Amino acid sequence: MSDRAAAKRGVVAAVGVVVLALTVTACGGSSRKSPAGRTAAATTTQTTTMTQTTTATTTTSTTPTYTPPVHVVLTAPNHAPVVNANWSYTVTVTDANGRKLSGTETTEYLYNGVVVGTEKPENVPFANGIYRDTIQFPPAATGYPLAVRAVVHTSIGTGHADWTVKVKQA
Repeated sequence: MSDRAAAKRGVVAAVGVVVLALTVTACGGSSRKSPAGRTAAATTTQTTTMTQTTTATTTTSTTPTYTPPVHVVLTAPNHAPVVNANWSYTVTVTDANGRKLSGTETTEYLYNGVVVGTEKPENVPFANGIYRDTIQFPPAATGYPLAVRAVVHTSIGTGHADWTVKVKQA
């Protein structure tokens, strides 16, 4: 092969690369007729300007929140029971739709979030969503910040409710 043939092949290859490059560059461009009736490729230059826009919007979450299957509410007449005096409380137990549930209840006593006592008997049955009990606090409980916890077990799950108390002397 002569030097001239090799040079020609190199030029043809270079022209092929340029045509390919122009074709890729001209993607998205348009063609128009030149005055002489020939088609000429019009090259378009696309400039993209990036701008940063900050908008403050308030959105309301449409993600559903978790609702426990068992709702437990403990109510009592006050947060200051008197030593050795009857102190009554009521526990109401419903499902997520407000229907009354039946099950068992255990009363626990907490100090700083730790169970320090459990009323006997445990797992006392209740029906129609209501459990009532009357208890007496001993003199040793005087002055301590305690919590009475009602733990309930039903056919659809377990739940609990706390009521803070500070026992006082008579």
